[in-house]
Amino acid sequence: YRNYMKIKIYKNGRTRSALNWNKTLKADGFVIKLRDKGTLIGSCYVKDEFIWSLVVNPKYRGNNYGKVLLDTAEKIIKQNHFKCARLVPQDNEEKLRKYYSSLGYTGHSKNEPGYEEEDKEWWIMTKSF
Repeated sequence: YRNYMKIKIYKNGRTRSALNWNKTLKADGFVIKLRDKGTLIGSCYVKDEFIWSLVVNPKYRGNNYGKVLLDTAEKIIKQNHFKCARLVPQDNEEKLRKYYSSLGYTGHSKNEPGYEEEDKEWWIMTKSF
């Protein structure tokens, strides 16, 4: 990524909501924030082997910033000796599931822990290391 981009990792803190960029969430885990010339571009957090609330500011999407966040999250997961990374694509969006598949994440099993909310089934995708 570019020289003026900065990644900061915090133990616990606040991150942006994947469902609403303008909303912040309290996160219990490693919070990753990506800034470009001081502007918050994206964030996510890692708890155990899960990557939560990975989001890029809508103004900056399509520039591989999400991949930078994802790579950083996977590195933290590996450093903490987990054998895989897990994530839930925002709002079960098919485009995101295809993107994560292209990066080595595999589908969903009804036997895995998951959530049902308002009749939506949430996909858990896994990438083994």
